Amino acid sequence: MELLVLQHNRMRELLDDLLSTAGQDRRESFEEFVRWLAVHEATEAELMRAELRQDAVTSR
Repeated sequence: MELLVLQHNRMRELLDDLLSTAGQDRRESFEEFVRWLAVHEATEAELMRAELRQDAVTSR
């Protein structure tokens, strides 16, 4: 969970950068934000799968 919180914080920083830039800098900020969003989504999905597997094991 700590990793998700760190990712959320970084994504807020990236969003602030995105909103405060223009032109090519904004495009680069957007591309970095999109990359972080994909990483974050994958992290959440993996953690959810692990949680579901753990729940399946403990409910047997």
